[in-house]
Amino acid sequence: MIRMTPDFYDQFRCIGGACQDNCCIGWEIDVDRDALEKYRAVPGAFGERLRQNIVGDPPHFRLNGERCAFLNGDNLCDIILWGGEQMLCEICDQHPRFRAGYGDRLEVGAGLCCEVAARQWLCGSGPVQFVERTVSGAPGRLTPCRATIHLGKNAKKRMRF
Repeated sequence: MIRMTPDFYDQFRCIGGACQDNCCIGWEIDVDRDALEKYRAVPGAFGERLRQNIVGDPPHFRLNGERCAFLNGDNLCDIILWGGEQMLCEICDQHPRFRAGYGDRLEVGAGLCCEVAARQWLCGSGPVQFVERTVSGAPGRLTPCRATIHLGKNAKKRMRF
């Protein structure tokens, strides 16, 4: 399988509490089945907090206003602070990254909804280069790309295939 990524992809990192447009605000964050099972097994006060703040069908984190119940006053995730990144549900672990499979190709990137990813796509020192690597194994879960993005003239100059 051929995996294609923008050249900056491996350097992408969330800036957490420094983010101006936090991805934990303004939308319902679904909890996948594997994470739900993991959260149900967490003991003690934090386990109880997890169970009390997962609601609905499909299950999702309760919102306090528009904020995820686990987004603290410093705009950091209490789940990560308690148990590390391995405790995150799939959407929290992957967002804003995406993967889309096309035959024997896997295209991987980071969405423009994230200020860090947008900066990497649009404000780098030169055109974005796409790196192709041969990888083995199945691509795993794929997230279809459903958004059409209109990029301005300057942004288009940054992308080279």
